[in-house]
Amino acid sequence: MTTVGKPVPRIDALDKVTGRAAYVGDLEIPGMVHGLILRSPWPHARVVSIDASEAEGLPGVLGVLTRDHLEGIDPYFGSVVRDRPIVAMDKVRYQGEPVAAVAARDLATAQKALELILVEYEELPAVLSPGRAMAEDAPEVHEGVAGNVAIELAMNFGDVDRALAEADVVIEDEFETSQVEHCCLETQGCLARYDRTGRLTVWTSIQMPFLLRKHLADCLGLPESRVRIIRTAIGGSSLRIVPNSVNWDFD
Repeated sequence: MTTVGKPVPRIDALDKVTGRAAYVGDLEIPGMVHGLILRSPWPHARVVSIDASEAEGLPGVLGVLTRDHLEGIDPYFGSVVRDRPIVAMDKVRYQGEPVAAVAARDLATAQKALELILVEYEELPAVLSPGRAMAEDAPEVHEGVAGNVAIELAMNFGDVDRALAEADVVIEDEFETSQVEHCCLETQGCLARYDRTGRLTVWTSIQMPFLLRKHLADCLGLPESRVRIIRTAIGGSSLRIVPNSVNWDFD
């Protein structure tokens, strides 16, 4: 009983409050280049065209990634359903979805390159709630997915019908709230190094490093043994349940 019921300090508490904790933004390696992602302003739109020629010609830009570079390979990945492309292919399905990525010698040049990428969108009707998404007349976010239901996961605890029948008061209503995000101390990002032996090392603020390793190996056509994920300090997290598994991830 030395721990249960006692105010035990977090293992990483001292490093974080004294500023010694190394977040991904604190890391640097010699000669590194900088990458930024161009994201969709629309929640649902068809990508009519992408012109990255000006960005590619900008001095200091080392490369631009768009859907044109993904022809002939399977660009999709996902934890449960492979429904997320590396960058948008035919259309975007949520606001902020990656549409293009640039690599440049410094952040300022990378930001300028993003501004030079011309993307023509055809806005499509969006579904912004689970109820609207499952309505009969709802537009399909992923074509061929009936009712926009990609997967069903049942989680039942106890006798719900009996509990409701025996309850003194049952209140049913629909509640709405703003988007909720736990307050992480760090911003999202990563640092990657591909060495001469063909091994990829990635430092990033990630909760599930083994899942990320699998995704990267699949996307890059590498064996998982050649991909190493190092999780940097993270400022906030939550309990995550992975469907179809028994993994409970506490951070």
